[in-house]
Amino acid sequence: MDSLNKFNDEVYYLSTEHSGINMEHFSFLSAQAQRNVRKRCRICTHSHPDDVLHEMFILHCQGNYVPPHAHGNSDESLTLLKGEGAMFYYDTHGELLNIVYLNADPEKGHNYVRTPKGVFHSLYIMSDEFLFKEAVLGPFDRSNMVESDFAPKEGEDEKITIFLSRCQQQFNRAE
Repeated sequence: MDSLNKFNDEVYYLSTEHSGINMEHFSFLSAQAQRNVRKRCRICTHSHPDDVLHEMFILHCQGNYVPPHAHGNSDESLTLLKGEGAMFYYDTHGELLNIVYLNADPEKGHNYVRTPKGVFHSLYIMSDEFLFKEAVLGPFDRSNMVESDFAPKEGEDEKITIFLSRCQQQFNRAE
């Protein structure tokens, strides 16, 4: 797409500061996420990783694994535009604190969730596609993202399958 600058296969930036996002962008996210190994893609509306506010439109495909993590420097908000899933919250030892059911239809579930800084959280994707807008404070610094030591790391496929199955069971019990 001409209106995007490619950072890598999963990350694109709007090419001008005075751009908008439309269905063409969402279709691009869908097609690109399907092609990517990790089955995800994002369009950043901020112009640079050093910007103070980071706003991104992100699409994850079903089965995508988002390892539990916490942000050390910022709260994070998520507004769901398409799909269905759940936000899982954990304490530092991996004990489940809460599950928030997410649905793009606000009559069926929450379509917005805010996660305080320092709280471990993970998305569980239930629909074929899960499209959301995320906002978090920048600048981007990977050291501000704290990975959990209680969940599998990306690439540990067998452990991830078990973890996601457990998420489904926990969600079913919470309903």
